[in-house]
Amino acid sequence: MRNIRPYQQKDRDRVTFLWNTAFFSKSGNSDSHIIAKHVRLYVVEENAVVLGVIGYKQLMRNIAMIGPFVIDKKYRNQGLGSALLKYLLRKLAKLGFRYIILFTKNVVDSSAIKLYIKFGFKIIDTTTEWVALSKEV
Repeated sequence: MRNIRPYQQKDRDRVTFLWNTAFFSKSGNSDSHIIAKHVRLYVVEENAVVLGVIGYKQLMRNIAMIGPFVIDKKYRNQGLGSALLKYLLRKLAKLGFRYIILFTKNVVDSSAIKLYIKFGFKIIDTTTEWVALSKEV
């Protein structure tokens, strides 16, 4: 059974693996535990294995920024990203946030951008590398 819950210290290695796999070359490395100190993270797990992670940071009183947001490549297109995003958007609304922003890589036929638009985000700016999106809650 899949479960969404707050990040715990025991998730560190798996979240670091997901982060590195998504954003760095095989030789690259990140300090995802540092991110966890500055961002509130939530994980989706099945049979005690973390399959994805999403987080947010409060930028201003009523503005939050989503990120990181990573689903294990082996488990994509199974509704996990939608479930995590829906969970976080509800949580942010309950916490009183009015605006949410996020950034994602600008790639042709991006499933991430399609997912964000499905959830009501609008593209507010683009560069050759990034797309900025926002949503009013």
